[in-house]
Amino acid sequence: MIIVDTHIWLWWVNQNTELLKPLWMEKIEQADKVGVSAISWFEVAWLVQHDTHDYPQLPTMRYSKIM
Repeated sequence: MIIVDTHIWLWWVNQNTELLKPLWMEKIEQADKVGVSAISWFEVAWLVQHDTHDYPQLPTMRYSKIM
């Protein structure tokens, strides 16, 4: 399992290779599970509520690796 911070999680979900280094992308992809904290879910909900995000795709539970 790998645990990622909110911004890394959002970059990974959106496949943002400009911000997410290839080595980090590889480490996340190789992990059997990806952990994010409860506060990360809150932060994403806040971004959606306040329409202040620049992410075309926000994370959802459909990503089976996310815990």
